[in-house]
Amino acid sequence: MISGLGALRIGAGASSPLNGTVTLSGVNSYTGGTVIEAPHTLQISAAGTLGSSDGALTFTNAGRGFGTLNLNGSDLAVGNLSGGGGTIWNNMSGTNNVLTIGSGNASGGVFQGLILAGAGGLSLRKAGNGTNALTAMNTFVGNTTISGGALQLGDGISRNGGVTGEITNNATVIFANPSTQIFNGTVRGSGALVKTGAGQLTLTGAQAYTGNTAVNAGVFALSGIGSITNSAEISIASGASFDVLSRADQTLTLNGGQLLRGSGTIIGALSVPAGSEVQPGSSMGTLTVQGDVTLSGSVQMELNRTNAPACDQLNCTGTLTGGGTLTVVNPGPTLQMGDSFQLFNQPVAGFAAANLPSPGPGKTWTNRLALDGSIEVIAANAIASPDGQVVATVDVWNSNLTYSVSHSGVPVIETSALGLTVNGTNLGVGVVIMATNNYTVNEAFASRHGIHAFATNNYQGQAISIFHPASGISYVLNVRTFNNGVALRYELMGGATKNVTAESTSFVIPESSVVWSQSGNSVYEGMYGSADITALATNATLGPPVTIQLSGLNGFVALTEANLGAFPNPYLTKTANAPGRELRVPYPTNQDSTTGAVMNGSVTNTPWHVIMVGADLNALVNNDMVESLSPAPDAVLFPQGAATSWAAPGRSVWDWLNPQPGGITYTNAMTNSYWASQLGWEYNTVDEGWANWNGGNPWPQVQAVVNYSTARSVKVLLWKQSSELNSQAQRTAFFQQLTNYGVAGFKADFFDYSSVSAAAKERVKLQEDILREAAAYKLVANFHGTSKPTGQFRTYPNLLQFEGVFGKEQFPGSFSHSVPPFARFLAGPADFTPLALQGGLRGARTVPFEVASMIAMPGPMITIAERSDVVAQSPFALLIKKIPAMWDETIVLEQSQIGQTAVFARRKGTDWFVAAMNPGSVRIWNIPLSFLSSNVTYQADYIRDNSSYLEVGTVMQTNVLAVSAGVEGGIVAWFYQSPTNVYQPPTNQLAGIGFDFESPFNLPGNVANTTAVGATNAQFIGQQGWSQSTSGGRGAIVTTTASGLYPGGQALGSGDPGNAYIGANTNVVLGKKFRFDLFAPGGNKAGVAGFTDPNHDGLFSQSESGVFAGVNDSGGISYFGFRDLIAGGATYSSGVAANTTDWYRITVTLDDATRTATMEVTNLTAGGLAVDLNGATAGTAFSRTWSAGLWVSPTNFVGTLARASGTLLVDNIIVLQPAVSQPVTLGVRYAGSNLQLTWSSGFLLEATNVLGPWTTNLSATSPFIVIPSVPQKFFKVQLQ
Repeated sequence: MISGLGALRIGAGASSPLNGTVTLSGVNSYTGGTVIEAPHTLQISAAGTLGSSDGALTFTNAGRGFGTLNLNGSDLAVGNLSGGGGTIWNNMSGTNNVLTIGSGNASGGVFQGLILAGAGGLSLRKAGNGTNALTAMNTFVGNTTISGGALQLGDGISRNGGVTGEITNNATVIFANPSTQIFNGTVRGSGALVKTGAGQLTLTGAQAYTGNTAVNAGVFALSGIGSITNSAEISIASGASFDVLSRADQTLTLNGGQLLRGSGTIIGALSVPAGSEVQPGSSMGTLTVQGDVTLSGSVQMELNRTNAPACDQLNCTGTLTGGGTLTVVNPGPTLQMGDSFQLFNQPVAGFAAANLPSPGPGKTWTNRLALDGSIEVIAANAIASPDGQVVATVDVWNSNLTYSVSHSGVPVIETSALGLTVNGTNLGVGVVIMATNNYTVNEAFASRHGIHAFATNNYQGQAISIFHPASGISYVLNVRTFNNGVALRYELMGGATKNVTAESTSFVIPESSVVWSQSGNSVYEGMYGSADITALATNATLGPPVTIQLSGLNGFVALTEANLGAFPNPYLTKTANAPGRELRVPYPTNQDSTTGAVMNGSVTNTPWHVIMVGADLNALVNNDMVESLSPAPDAVLFPQGAATSWAAPGRSVWDWLNPQPGGITYTNAMTNSYWASQLGWEYNTVDEGWANWNGGNPWPQVQAVVNYSTARSVKVLLWKQSSELNSQAQRTAFFQQLTNYGVAGFKADFFDYSSVSAAAKERVKLQEDILREAAAYKLVANFHGTSKPTGQFRTYPNLLQFEGVFGKEQFPGSFSHSVPPFARFLAGPADFTPLALQGGLRGARTVPFEVASMIAMPGPMITIAERSDVVAQSPFALLIKKIPAMWDETIVLEQSQIGQTAVFARRKGTDWFVAAMNPGSVRIWNIPLSFLSSNVTYQADYIRDNSSYLEVGTVMQTNVLAVSAGVEGGIVAWFYQSPTNVYQPPTNQLAGIGFDFESPFNLPGNVANTTAVGATNAQFIGQQGWSQSTSGGRGAIVTTTASGLYPGGQALGSGDPGNAYIGANTNVVLGKKFRFDLFAPGGNKAGVAGFTDPNHDGLFSQSESGVFAGVNDSGGISYFGFRDLIAGGATYSSGVAANTTDWYRITVTLDDATRTATMEVTNLTAGGLAVDLNGATAGTAFSRTWSAGLWVSPTNFVGTLARASGTLLVDNIIVLQPAVSQPVTLGVRYAGSNLQLTWSSGFLLEATNVLGPWTTNLSATSPFIVIPSVPQKFFKVQLQ
C-alpha cells in the first residue's frame, strides 16, 4: 500500500526499462496523483487503487511515446485526466468496469489519448464540476455518463473527440469538433448539448435529452431520423448553423413548448407549431432560415432605438407564413415618430395576434408586416370628438383592421373587427394603412326628426387610406367622431365592378352590458326585449337601433345605420366569437338572391355604421347623427329645404284602427276631416278601402272629400299598396291622379310584398324612387310595412312618417310603449300611431299614459289611432289639440329608465309639456320645473290618472311637479305663459264682447291700414302691446262720448267719433299681445254711429263690421275677425242680433296661419257668421285667439236663416240672460285652454249643446272654468 502526500510516477524517463509494467494490488491512499510515462503500463488488480479518487492521472511523453493504463477488471476514479497521448482500457475479459474522471474538486483536463475497447467492458463517467476534454476518437464500447461539470469531445481547434454508444447527460456535453464528425449514438438525460468548433457535427439518431441545445460555432446537423425534439431550448449563435437538409423532411420542426432562438442560420426549413416559440436574435440579431418558414406558434422579437432603430429579424429565403402570435418588446428608450423596424425580410401575413409595444402618447403603429415585413411608428389613428370625450381608435394588428371606441376614457366598444368582402376577398385582413387625412365640420340645420328644431353636425373626421396587397384594392375607411358618437363607412374607389357581399364589421360590447333589441330585420315590427350581452343567444337577430345599457354608470350605446345608398338595410347578429360579446353586421337577402350590393362608380360608399354614445338617456335621445350623416335635401326638388311649405308637419286623423260607424266610406272620410278641423289638425289619412268607393270608380268621391277637407284646411292622404308603385309608369299614373284631384299625398304599405325583405336593396331603392318622384308632384308620403329609417327624413322632407315599429296596430302592452322612444326613435320618427282613449286598444292604460305617448313619439306627422270624434269631444281635447307634431327642445328627465318609465319635458315656442308613461308599479316623483323660464308665471293644465277633466293652476320655475303615477299610468302637464295685466271688468258693466290675442301674432312687413273695432258709447279696456303712427284718415279706434278710456288702456289715435274705426291710412303694428273688451254701460245699449236703435245691444257697424286687418279697406284683403255678421234686412246692412225668444250664440277660435273657416250659427231668424282669411298676407300666424259674443235682441227680424257653408268647431260660446233687474257682471277671460267665467253672487250656471236641453248646474260657483269638451256646447248665466 502506498500512502502519503506524494505522487506515484511510473517510469523514470529515458533510462526506464522498455515496456515495463507496474501492478498495484493494494488499496493505496496517496494523494499526490499518478503519472504514467511512456512506454510503461500501469495495471490495477481487482482490489487495487491509484490512491485518492480525486488524484490526477497524467500521461507524459518523455520522448518515447505514451504509456498505458489497464483497469484489469477494476473500477477507477480519478480527478483531472490529462496528457498528450496514452491509452486507457480494460483488458480483463468478462468484466465491465467504470472509469470516473473529474472526481472531487478536479478542475478538469485535456486528454488526447485513447480510451479503447479491450477484452473487458469499459464505461466512462464524468463527475465533478470541471470540464474534461477528450480529443481522440475513443472506441470503448460502454456508455458514457455525465453527472457533473462538462465533458468536451474535441478541442475545437485541430482534434475531434468522440465516444461510442449512448451518452447519459445530466450536466453538459460539448462537441468541440473542428472538422466533420458523425455521432451515431444517442444522448439522453436532462443536461445540455453544446456544439462548438468550426466543423460539422451530424447526429443520426433521435436524441432523447431534455436539456438545452446551444450551437455556438460550426454546423450542427441532423440526418436521417436525427432529431432533438426533446431539447427544451435551441440556440444558434451568430456564425453558427443548424443543418437539417439531410433529414428526410429537410425541416427543423420544433416540439410543443420548445424554444428556438439565436442569430445563426438554419439550413433547411423551419416549422414553429402552436405551443413552440422562436426568438430571432440574441439580445439583438438576425435568425436566417434557408428554406420555408411556418410560424404557427409564438414569435418574440426585441427592438431598441438607443443608437438607431434596430430590431431582431427573421430572414427567410423561402416562403414565410404567419399564423401564431407575434410579440415585440422594447427594452430601450421611448420610440419616436417615424421609427421603422424590419422584423422580417419579406411580407408575412396570418398572425392571429401581433402584440406590439406601446409607442407612447399620440403615436401608434402602422403594421406593414403583410406588405414588406416591417412596422413603423406613426401618428395615432385616434380620432377624438370636438370636446375630446369620444375617441375612436383605428389600428392594423397582425394585418387585421380593427377599431375601438371610448367615452370619457371608458371603453364602450372594445377592439372589434372592420372589413368588407369585395369580389370574394375580405378587405379587413392583410391590410396596410397608407395615409390619413383629417377634416372637421361644425354646422347646424333644421331638423325633421321632431326632437328639437335644429340638428347639430359637429365632428372630427379622418379618411384613412387602406391598401390590401393581395388583391391590389385600395379603399378609404372614413371615420367621424361626434361629441355623442362615432360613425364609420367604407369608400371604394375606381371604376371596376366591385361585388360587395358581406361585412366583417363588428361591435364587441363591454361585459355586463344589457342589450335592448327587437328581432325584425325585414319589417321591423318585433317587440323590444332585453338580455345581458353574454346571455344573448348566438345567431340572435337584432333589428337596429339596438340600445345598450353599459354596466355601472357608464351610460348608453346605440347601434344603427345611416345613408344606405345602393345597399340593403343591414341588421345585427350575435356571433360565437370570443369573448362571447360580439355583434356583427349581416346584409339581408336581396330580391335577386344576392347579399350586399354591386358597385361600379368612381367612388361608392357603404352605409354609415352609427355608434351613438351618451352618459344618459337625454344625451341618447338628442342625438343628431343619423340626420347629420344623410344628404341635405335636393335644392331643385326642395328649394325651401326642411321648411318645404307643401310638406309641413302636422297631426293626422286616421280611420283604420278605429273607423267611424260604417267603416271607411267617403262620408266618414269627410266626417274625419270635420273633426280634424275642429282639433286644428292638418291631415286626414284614408286607409285601405277608398279604392272601392263608388263601385271601383272612387275619384269623384275622392274629389268630394278633398273639397270638403280643403275648405277646412285639412289635407288628405290615400293608402296605396307599395307593389302598385313598383314601376315608374305606375308611380307616374298614381301621382298624376292624386295631383289632379288635390290629394296631398299617400301612405305606401307592405314593402315586403312577394316574400322579399323590406330591407332588400331593391326595396330601399324603391322607397327612394317613390320619394324623389313624389316630390316632383309636391306629394307627401308615409311608409308602412318597412324596415328602419336611415336618414330619409332629412333628404326627403316630403317623407312625413315611417313605420318600422311594433305600434298600435299590434295592440302593444305598456312596456312596448315606453321602450321605443329610447330605441327605435333614435333612428328617426316612427308611425307608432299613438293615443287610444277607450276600449281594447287603450287596455288598462290611463288617459294620461296614452296622451303622454303622443308627446313621447314625435315626427313630421303624428297619426292618431283613436277615432277623431272621440278625441275632439274628450274633456281633454283642448290639451290634446295643442300637442305639436315636432318640438323645439326635448329633455329626457332623470325619472326615465329604459324598460321602466319614459318621462319627457318638451318645448314648443314658449309652451312646455311634461309627459310620463309608467308601465310598472306605482311611482311617486317630484319633478323640478327648472327648465321653465325664470320669473315667469305659467298657466298649467294637467291630465292625471283618474281625472275626468283638465285640472288647472299656475306654476313657476321654482316649483316642483308632484306626480303619483299608477300602474300603467302617468301624467301630462301643459305649461304656457299667461297674458299680463288680465283685465277684470268693473262691477257695474255688462259684458258685450271680449277678445284676447296672444303671441305669436305677426303680420310681417308693412301692415299699414290695419282695421280694428268701431263703437261709440262704449269703453276700450286693457289694450296692450300695440304701436302705431297716424297719418290721417277716418279716425281711430274707440273714442267715446261718455267716460273715455278705462284706466290702463292706451289710445291709438283720435279721429271722427261718429265713424269710429281705423281707416285705410292708419299704420298699426301688431305687437306681442293684444287684448280689448267692449262693455255697454248700463247693460242696454252699445250702438254705433249711424245706428242708434235703443232696443239693441251688441256690436254693429253700417258698412263694415267687427275686427279685421288688411292691405286696403276697399278690397277686404287679408283680414281677420267678424265681417258682415248678419244681413239684417234693408235697414241694417250688418250687425249681430237675435230675437227675444232665441238665444244667440257665437264664437270663433283662430289657431292657424292663412286659415279659411266658417261656422254655423243656430237659433237665428236671420244671419250667419263668416271668418275669412283667404287673403291673409304670406307668413300670417294666429295663435290662441278667441272671441265671445254676448247679445240678445227683443225685436223680431224678418228674413231667412242664412247659414254659412260648412261648420267650424265652436270652442267657447257664452250666452248671457238679458232679463236682469239689477246691474250684473259677467267676466270672461282665457284661462289656458279653457274659459273662465266670473259673475255676481246669486247666479246659476246652465249648460246645453245643440241638441239641448238646458241642464242647470246648481253647484256652479264663480269663478267657473268652461271646458269645451263638446263642440257647440253653450253656457248661459241667469239670475236666480
